[in-house]
Amino acid sequence: MRQLANKRRSDRVFKVGDSVYLKLQPYKQKSVLHHHHHKLAAKYYGSYTVIKKIGEVAYKLNLPLSSTIYLVFHVSQLQRSVGNKMAHNDLLDGPKEPTLQPQAIQDRRLIKRGQRAATQILVH
Repeated sequence: MRQLANKRRSDRVFKVGDSVYLKLQPYKQKSVLHHHHHKLAAKYYGSYTVIKKIGEVAYKLNLPLSSTIYLVFHVSQLQRSVGNKMAHNDLLDGPKEPTLQPQAIQDRRLIKRGQRAATQILVH
């Protein structure tokens, strides 16, 4: 039974400075990416550099500063990067639309929505 269980397993060991792809499941990590068709989302993201080995099976990665996820991953979520091909990388890049700042508030008014009053603001 041990032979059958270990048939498809592989020991993955990375060194500090190696490039790896990161396997994420966006349908479970809603804070990372909202995707309408989870089945069609990318499976691997990266490539990212290994900063530190933590224990036997955990590695700390050099992710962008805009990423909102933890930097330490289990070895099963990593795959060695071979060559210079980049995987899908816009998962951890942060928001795509620019953040806009209003120049001035020009007007405001109160409207009635059901039993409540709501404020509408005209922004330049």
